[in-house]
Amino acid sequence: MPAEALTRITLHPLREEPGWRFLPAAQGPRETRCGRTWSADIASGILVPTTVPAADWHATARELSDRYSPTVGTRSLDLLRVVAAVLLVWETFYSFDERQRQAAAGEGMTVKP
Repeated sequence: MPAEALTRITLHPLREEPGWRFLPAAQGPRETRCGRTWSADIASGILVPTTVPAADWHATARELSDRYSPTVGTRSLDLLRVVAAVLLVWETFYSFDERQRQAAAGEGMTVKP
């Protein structure tokens, strides 16, 4: 199985430090279990934390925003995952968000489900 790249944005809600949580109150059993699963996957090499230079994020986000926001209606958070996928050269993009799906397809990715 190929390793999947994770960016700091992807890992953000899963970090264990309190300052890294989107919702500090969301610390129930499910969130704890999810964090342990991701940690195990990182340790085993299935998931690989990856750094992308901030300048690349900004330039690509601006480019995709200019391309898709006027026609698809993408907003900044819609585009963050698509930007990561573009910069990490993903071939397949998984999302249920229609705006993300359209932008990813426009960038040549196979979109699922």
